[in-house]
Amino acid sequence: NDIYHWGLCTLQQDIEKNPTAKLNLIWPATEVHIRKYTQQQFHLVEETPEVYEKYVVPYIETMVGDRIKWVRNILHEGAEADRVVYNDLDKENGFILLPDMKWDGLNLDALYLVAIVYREDIRSLRDLNPSRQQWLKDVSLKIRKAVSSSYNHQILPDELRLFIHYQPSYYHFHIHVV
Repeated sequence: NDIYHWGLCTLQQDIEKNPTAKLNLIWPATEVHIRKYTQQQFHLVEETPEVYEKYVVPYIETMVGDRIKWVRNILHEGAEADRVVYNDLDKENGFILLPDMKWDGLNLDALYLVAIVYREDIRSLRDLNPSRQQWLKDVSLKIRKAVSSSYNHQILPDELRLFIHYQPSYYHFHIHVV
């Protein structure tokens, strides 16, 4: 994609002393990337509706444009087309499913996919409400069927765990599949 590159490498592998290494290359890296991959202290913060409106919404607004260009590249420009597992082009109910950078793409026991929805009106968990319940159920069912059929039914739909993060690492609604 535009700044994200990854690969697996083996340097004189010895399972005890020198196992394989996974390399993530982000170039050019921004200060945000450096902070993300630097050891951090974590704090528990209670997010009230007032805190969300005052602090989180303005932060989310900084995430538009170039900050999530790579998502638009995947959805609309064909980036990573060679990695796509499934693509439902429906702009209301569709999503693109591809391996997460955390998965080697081979070991099905460690399967890790991400489904990025085409909808642009849902950026995070906070944009969900009861009116979206059926939409979530439908997307979940489609993801489960797509994964099972994409991997020759070696993975059954009920073996999958689907989850979303809050706060997400990027503000375009996506679902993790393991």
